[in-house]
Amino acid sequence: MLKITLDLGGSRTKATNGKEEIMFPSIVVDRKEGLWDSSIGAKSGIIVGDEAIPYIGSNARVYYPIQEGRLSMKIGLELAKYAIRKLNPDGELMTLNVGVPVMTNLAQRNELRSLFIREIQGVKAVMVWPQPLGTLIDVGLNAGIAIAIGGTTTEVLSVGIGLDENGKDAPIYLEDYSTTSGVASDVAMDYIINEVTRKTGIKPDKLTAERILIGKIHHLTFKRRIFNVKPIKDNAVVDLAKQIADIINSILIDIPTVHEYLKSYMVLSGGGSILRNSQGTIKDLLEEELGVNFRTPKDVFFSNMRGLHKI
Repeated sequence: MLKITLDLGGSRTKATNGKEEIMFPSIVVDRKEGLWDSSIGAKSGIIVGDEAIPYIGSNARVYYPIQEGRLSMKIGLELAKYAIRKLNPDGELMTLNVGVPVMTNLAQRNELRSLFIREIQGVKAVMVWPQPLGTLIDVGLNAGIAIAIGGTTTEVLSVGIGLDENGKDAPIYLEDYSTTSGVASDVAMDYIINEVTRKTGIKPDKLTAERILIGKIHHLTFKRRIFNVKPIKDNAVVDLAKQIADIINSILIDIPTVHEYLKSYMVLSGGGSILRNSQGTIKDLLEEELGVNFRTPKDVFFSNMRGLHKI
């Protein structure tokens, strides 16, 4: 039976059927039909992923899957359907592995399972996992602390070693030392937008801020004046690193002695983990701030998904 794994991220959704891997924007647009749509071939109704991008701001409502660290079931369903259409075009029977935010509770996980089985044809079983668990598996660990810095959330998952009913070592989820935070790449983009606006009087859009953050734009031109945005980008990355360091540190200082070993098995992933400024990467900044060493997967974007697909 076909197995499809979905990592429902706040800014990007990643999915695989074991042979093909895809990534697309976690965007769902609900667009009313326009007056001339039939003449120009424009879409209306529910539009998802890359296909939704051209319609943002065009007589449409835009939805994202993660709101305040919680997964929107309906939006998650639309993203899942979109991925499945691409990865299972023949409609084979399938099982789903779904990665969700760490703080998704049992009732929400059960709701997601029921919704996906009911609404997606051919789904026989759905397993739901905390997203960063995939990164631990991807780097070959069965215990540790995984930090995934995404576009809209930073996920921290702590997994320790306990004993199963037969007295053998078994991984245990340490809920008190895991969290979902809204401090993520979006925070750095907001910093850039606010600082550029304050210094120039002109407010850049979010796409421009993102391109500044990832190093695609170094200068902006306003009224024939060239404005260097690199110092703002540098400060934005430092500010983000400090906020994330505070989140991680609040967990590390509370970890009991029995789980102290977890500090030696810390993994950093997610698109935000490769942000950099003139001082180095955000990983470098976090290691200096916290006094720890992070492991990183080969691909920080797909690590959650690849690890979960091995389950």
